[in-house]
This record gives sequence, C-alpha cells and structure tokens, in this order.
Amino acid sequence: MATIYDVAKRARVSTATVSAVLNGTAYVSPELTSRVNEAVKELDYTINAIARGLQTRRTNMIGMLVPDIAEPVYSVMVKGVESGLKTAGCSLLLGSTHNQVEEQSRYLCMLRSKQVDGMLLYSPSATRASSRRWLPHTGLSSSSPAAPPSRPTVSWWTTWARRSRPSRIC
Repeated sequence: MATIYDVAKRARVSTATVSAVLNGTAYVSPELTSRVNEAVKELDYTINAIARGLQTRRTNMIGMLVPDIAEPVYSVMVKGVESGLKTAGCSLLLGSTHNQVEEQSRYLCMLRSKQVDGMLLYSPSATRASSRRWLPHTGLSSSSPAAPPSRPTVSWWTTWARRSRPSRIC
C-alpha cells in the first residue's frame, strides 16, 4: 500500500505539497498538482483515514446503538441517519443491543475504542444506568435533543458530534 511519502518521492515534491494538493489547503502550481495527481493514480494511493484521524482528532464516524435492528421503526431510523451522515461525509458504526446490558456495554467499549465523534443511543431504561457509568470516560455528556450542546453529548434520543460546528452533524 502506497504512502504519502511514496507519492511525494514519485512526484518529486515534499509531503507537504502532496498534502496541500490532496486536501486543497494551499495553492500549488498546476505543474506540481499534475505531478502529484499522476503519482497518486500510478501508485493507487488512498488517504489513510487512521493517520488523518490522529492528525485532525476526528474520525468522521458516528456510533449508533439500537435495541433491535430487525424492528421496522429502528430500520427506518437507521436508514435516515445513515443517509444524513453520508451527505455530511461521515460513516455510521451500528450495533443492535437486543435490549441486553452486556451487549450495550460491549458496543459502548468498542465505540469508545474507535474514537467515534458522536453517538446515537436508543436505550431502554434498564440499560441507561450502565450507559451513565460509561459516559464520563468518553468525553461525551448526556443531553436532550432540544438544541446542540456546547460539548459532545450522548442522549437516549440523539447525539451531537465531538468537536462539532453548530451547522454540521460531524
């Protein structure tokens, strides 16, 4: 798998130039842009999302836990959420807890380790207590969906993204 260093070497430019071309963050001459794009194509280079996430402290991933994905109401909900996230350039990590506290805890730990930017948690009241114990360790807080909070949140109905801008989901 090609790296940004391989692209820079092939295009005979710096990694900063490759980054500027790929991210559109700075002016790069048409000649250098062409060389970088050719190298990207020749090497079949794709941006490393994990490396980008380490740099930006964002994963563009939102976690969603529902009691049972087989229930039509949750299927429709997931479809709508996924569509909105796709439009915003984000991905959805989905878990079906089957109304089991152990499953919810397992998913919450997995989502925490994936450093999701936000979470939607549809939880029966029996599992809310276990979620409240987990939340303080995530950098997320619990809130209602009335208005975007000032910091990342998880609620029983909705969530807002970690480090979000008010006008965007993620």
